[in-house]
Amino acid sequence: MYLEIVRFLRRATPKKYRKPIVLGKQLADAKEKERQRKSVLGDVPSPLPKAKYSVQEKWLLNPVENQLDRDLKRAYNQFSHLTQSQRDIFRKSISLDEFYILLTFSQRCAVFAIREKDHFVLRAGFGAIAMIEMERTDFRDVSGPVGLLYYAANRIGFDPASEISEAAKLSEPNVQKLLLDFLKWQGGSKFTLKSWLYKEVETSEGLGIVNLSIHKYNPQSDLLKIILDISKLIEADEYITVSLDLGERIPEVWFGNQKEMAKKELHQANGTICVHARLNEKYGENAWKQSLFLWLAEMKKDKSPAYLMELIRSKHIEGRYLLAVGIDKLFCLVVAGSWVEKVESFEKEDSLLRFENGIKEALIEGQHKY
Repeated sequence: MYLEIVRFLRRATPKKYRKPIVLGKQLADAKEKERQRKSVLGDVPSPLPKAKYSVQEKWLLNPVENQLDRDLKRAYNQFSHLTQSQRDIFRKSISLDEFYILLTFSQRCAVFAIREKDHFVLRAGFGAIAMIEMERTDFRDVSGPVGLLYYAANRIGFDPASEISEAAKLSEPNVQKLLLDFLKWQGGSKFTLKSWLYKEVETSEGLGIVNLSIHKYNPQSDLLKIILDISKLIEADEYITVSLDLGERIPEVWFGNQKEMAKKELHQANGTICVHARLNEKYGENAWKQSLFLWLAEMKKDKSPAYLMELIRSKHIEGRYLLAVGIDKLFCLVVAGSWVEKVESFEKEDSLLRFENGIKEALIEGQHKY
């Protein structure tokens, strides 16, 4: 199935990018197109609201509708009633940064549409993609929301082919091609949410969607609930959670010269979740340089967490600071530090110990509850 996705993305790739990909080239080209647009149009006012989503609002785990969502639905309604020439002007007036706001909105619409069984929200999500110029984005970023919205349409009983065809009519040629190619590729039976590396979960607000790795994820414990409890502990301190991935294995590199032994043990885990957080924005524009990664794994054997903790030994590797906690079958590893060369780490020797008791409590409660 993953090979099929790669084939679709290759077909959707503009011809100029079908040579070996140079990392960052697509976005660099998009920024150049944006520069050219500004040089021609100047400071043309955008038809979109002057707002953006926070880091956590980009999550699909537990989105809550806000004013920006409502404003963007109104923008779609306006866009959908324009003539083709008017839509071209509307689209040209949107900045590169705003295209990525539209992509976030389209993903949020997929979740809201499923929760509310709302046809208009579904169409607004597809319409947001139709507002985008492919040349002023990395084309791969446009593909993800298409799959989510296709899934949402199927999930609530609407014909996804019809919805995509309607969005294609509103789109510029490159986006239109991507949408229609998606229909040809999925063939009515190939597409699943798992194949697009997402998974449905239940949250306090209803259905949510999380990123899914290609690795095995079949824990007996509710690892998602446990790691979200630990994330609250991290967020009450100095960090903002950026992303969460189910099935993302713990890299054995953190085990130093014991990494081969650790790798053998880690690959037997029933499932692992990874949370990425960065330093709070109150630390200014350099906050993104300080990251914290939190992995939670359910091991097959009760003795495995203690064994892994013994393998780590060191709490400091190459400017990163480590904290390992194990309870029964659950093993948690925290790694924090500066991820930019020559930038001093916010965390210091043993500073991560402030999280140890809270993590232990979350692991104990999780084991007893589940």
